[in-house]
Amino acid sequence: MKLTLSQLKSVIRKALNEVKELICPPATKDVDLNTENRNAAREDHSYGPMNPLESSDGYWDSLSSKWEGATSEEAMGMRCGNCIAFDISPRMRECMPIAEDQYLPDSMKDEESDPMDLVDTTMINKAAEDFPGMPEGAYVGFGYCWMHHFKCHSARSCDTWAGEGPMEEDEDSEAWQNKNPFSD
Repeated sequence: MKLTLSQLKSVIRKALNEVKELICPPATKDVDLNTENRNAAREDHSYGPMNPLESSDGYWDSLSSKWEGATSEEAMGMRCGNCIAFDISPRMRECMPIAEDQYLPDSMKDEESDPMDLVDTTMINKAAEDFPGMPEGAYVGFGYCWMHHFKCHSARSCDTWAGEGPMEEDEDSEAWQNKNPFSD
């Protein structure tokens, strides 16, 4: 069976899309899986604060107690946006179209909506200075957490934070993916 040029282009386009899906973490394409992984990080690793647009002193006090000798102010400086596992590389930005899918329209906001999803909606188009205690350079919006396999916001943190981030280069992102295969 011979393919026309149009059919061949269609087959190639489909194959390229399938390859792209393979290189993107599953949670970047599946809102339910992303939410499940995020909630596990919230329960098991103190992912928060619930609302980074507020001072959240109780959250930062609690998180600082996880690091011996750390103050609340120091903990407040340990954000996803400056964590080594936080991926904002071009390839990962391409993988994260669910970011817009997770913003709930007003008509869908109700008492059953997850409070963290509702806050994510309010963080769209905010500036670094809108987040109390946000360290300079750490505000980069949404990225992907390779430690816990979910899309998260740079203004949040967790108890597995590790400095020297975020990762901004595709090569670094690929290295994390190779050493940390999807466990989603």
